[in-house]
Amino acid sequence: RFHMPEQYGYQPWWYSFDYGMAHFVVMSTEHNYTRGSTQYEWLENDLKGVDKGSTPWLILVGHRPMYSSEEYFGDYVVALMMQQELEDLIHQYRVDLALWGHYHSYERTCPVYRQTCDPSGTVHIVIGSAGNTLDDQPTFYAPWSEHFDLDFGYGRITVANSSALLWEYVSSKDTSVPDSVWLTH
Repeated sequence: RFHMPEQYGYQPWWYSFDYGMAHFVVMSTEHNYTRGSTQYEWLENDLKGVDKGSTPWLILVGHRPMYSSEEYFGDYVVALMMQQELEDLIHQYRVDLALWGHYHSYERTCPVYRQTCDPSGTVHIVIGSAGNTLDDQPTFYAPWSEHFDLDFGYGRITVANSSALLWEYVSSKDTSVPDSVWLTH
């Protein structure tokens, strides 16, 4: 077991921390996150309290993704519920990047809000391709999906400054970068 941050949150299930110019918010997709729940209230208060002057980059992390084009009907229903319950909140507080797992694949969206590419939206990334057997599930057409990959890899974030952040998907087999995107403020 890892020691979880104790200062901000309901550890070990949800918590937040600052690292350099980024504020990370880790939520639990396995606990109640609907409006009025303990986690939702905590999440809203945490996002509201972010000092964008010292931590201009806001990164949300959770297990089950809010956006994925893999054809798992049960998980798709969960994603739609997350969008219904959380998407307005993360849009209101300008979450820049959302990192998810669950699927054993890689997928990156455009900045998306309400299933539409929108420059003021959040870039969602499924980065679950680091260990277990990769998924073999087909994908459905999703206009917000910009890159999908079924190979082993990991993510790398480089905060260049307060107005530029680089996301890179790195291949485990040869350290090439099959996908990257610059986020800017």
